[in-house]
Amino acid sequence: DPPLVPPMTPEARARRLQTFREQVARFRSMTEAELRAFGMRQSPSWDPAEFPAWVQSKRQVDAEALPLLNVAWQEDFRGIRSPTLLIHGESDRGSMVSQVQAREACELNPVIRSVRIPGAGHNVRRENFADVLLAVRSFLAEV
Repeated sequence: DPPLVPPMTPEARARRLQTFREQVARFRSMTEAELRAFGMRQSPSWDPAEFPAWVQSKRQVDAEALPLLNVAWQEDFRGIRSPTLLIHGESDRGSMVSQVQAREACELNPVIRSVRIPGAGHNVRRENFADVLLAVRSFLAEV
């Protein structure tokens, strides 16, 4: 579920980066227990076994790691040469890829296949692992 957002103005990039830095700082200021509780409130459907790695990952994020998205995602997708499976969830559940964008990706490049995983948002594998596994196995059987 990659973020398929359009290129931004320098001002919009600066705002997005500042918001990201603030989120990283907020997570780093929380204890492990607070961070885990926050994650569990945000994602109550996740298996509890997911949270230790999620908490650790939030503590390891580089505040400068946010891509600045200077190139339209469409340009990147046009350049893909290997069979590619774009897995995404449902927009109303937090997916960063809409059905319209997924369809556009497939129209831009014939090596791309898209699968929307029902009941999932941005963390697709954590929210519906069984269907992700089916989609990947099906894709690999075809390529």
